[in-house]
Parts: sequence; C-alpha cells; structure tokens
Amino acid sequence: MVEELYKQHKIEEIIGNITKSPPDEDLAQDIYLTLLEKDQQFLKELNEKKQLIYYITKIITNNVRSKTSPYYYKYKRYENKKVSINEIPNTIYNTLRTETDL
Repeated sequence: MVEELYKQHKIEEIIGNITKSPPDEDLAQDIYLTLLEKDQQFLKELNEKKQLIYYITKIITNNVRSKTSPYYYKYKRYENKKVSINEIPNTIYNTLRTETDL
C-alpha cells in the first residue's frame, strides 16, 4: 500500500497542497517511514473506508504546523537560525574572508 503511494507521488502531492510550495523531500520521507511503521492492516482498513488520504493529510498537517513534531525537531527548528551572507556586516565578512584567503 505504501509502495503504491510512493509510485504515485501521493505524499508529495498532499504536502504541496498543504504547504502551497514544492514538497519538502525530508518531510515526504518521514511520512513514508511513519506509514511503513504503522500496522499495515490498519492502513488497509482506512483505505477500504476511503479514509487513508484524510489520515495521511492529518499526519502531514501535524508535522508541518506543530513545533513539537519530530519533523520540526529534525529540520525546521534550525531554519530560523540560518543567516544569509548578506546579513553579515561587511567588517565581519571581510575579516572572515581574509582569514580564509591565508
């Protein structure tokens, strides 16, 4: 079942719909892993009840929006701490550049 979702890029499609941006491959892989760790009979029953896509959408939404999700702790919490080279004051940048030119 998870293999079919993978072949159809269904997780990536749902991520794109939720985030309105290109799918994050790390998130997609985490969702596939989560689904593989679930009881496959449970997933099959959800699929038969036409609730599997809703279930997956909920997992993705929780991961994207929650600051306590495993995805947030692995990847997103560092995103706000990234600094662009343009944000570094020229004096610091020039000092760093001269040190690396040695």
